[in-house]
Amino acid sequence: MNSVRREYHALVRSDVLELAPQKAGSVLDVGGGIGASAAYLKSIGKASKAIVVDLVAEHHLPEIDKGYSGNLEDSHLLAHIAGEQGLFDTILCLDVLEHVSDPWSVVNQLVSMLAPGGVIIASIPNVRNYRLVLLWYSRISLNLPILEF
Repeated sequence: MNSVRREYHALVRSDVLELAPQKAGSVLDVGGGIGASAAYLKSIGKASKAIVVDLVAEHHLPEIDKGYSGNLEDSHLLAHIAGEQGLFDTILCLDVLEHVSDPWSVVNQLVSMLAPGGVIIASIPNVRNYRLVLLWYSRISLNLPILEF
């Protein structure tokens, strides 16, 4: 893996991890690269278990308990993880959902993988950024409303 990709996949999202519960418990880092964010939660004692699923997860950090490599849109992959690992207390989706064609389907499957009282922490880049809008528009014409929060 080249150094730019390695550094990107090693990024700890400390800005978002502030939202993690004090006792994050069993953590699934979805699209987490080598698992830097989940490994960080484990290293500071917030997570008891850290699992990562990503296309490059076979190169996960040593602090990660298990890495799964594959396509997030493959429902069998997430079902396999749930079957092996059980339910998760915290699921991280940090800048990944915008990369799948049907994010709601992925989110619905992730919700079924949550333990009672569990949380999904998601960050989605600013899709209103003019460069991204122009890129999307040049490839495909979308007829979707832009939601204001």
